[in-house]
Amino acid sequence: MKIIKSIISIAILSLAGMALRGQNASPAIVAGIGCGDLTLGASRNSIEVALGQGECVQKMNGSYLLNYASKGPQFSFLKGADKVQAIFFYNRARRFEQFASFKGKTALGIDWNSPVDQVIKAYGKPIGDISGKNSGGTYRRLVFKGIDFLYEDGRMVRISLFNDKTSSQSNKSS
Repeated sequence: MKIIKSIISIAILSLAGMALRGQNASPAIVAGIGCGDLTLGASRNSIEVALGQGECVQKMNGSYLLNYASKGPQFSFLKGADKVQAIFFYNRARRFEQFASFKGKTALGIDWNSPVDQVIKAYGKPIGDISGKNSGGTYRRLVFKGIDFLYEDGRMVRISLFNDKTSSQSNKSS
């Protein structure tokens, strides 16, 4: 009887997974790793194979950005290495309104509607909690190992992924 229940459970889970894939469910954002095939440490070529050619934007400090505004993500690369050092997902953030919003959640169930207390409950005590005001309004950035969340005027507008090597650099304000 236990074997039959196990087989039925596996079948139900398989059908649910197939149904989600059929609904174009987005892969989960995983702290310090990535989102599906879009991973930290991936080559620029592998990102372009997955998403096509992005818009390259020069940035200071030895890195550059590759934008996929219509698809949602933005990637930061070290010049010369051409390996992803950070991934940014936007949700109508100031100065980044042109980026499509990611339709999905983090591996811990956090999405664009999650309030600060839910993020802290899911990820624990932040290693950085930066807040303030700028010309656009208020902001708050919660930094955890491998992931951070930016709020503007109380609304989550960005999820960033990074590895431990870039986390100290990413602890700057928005």
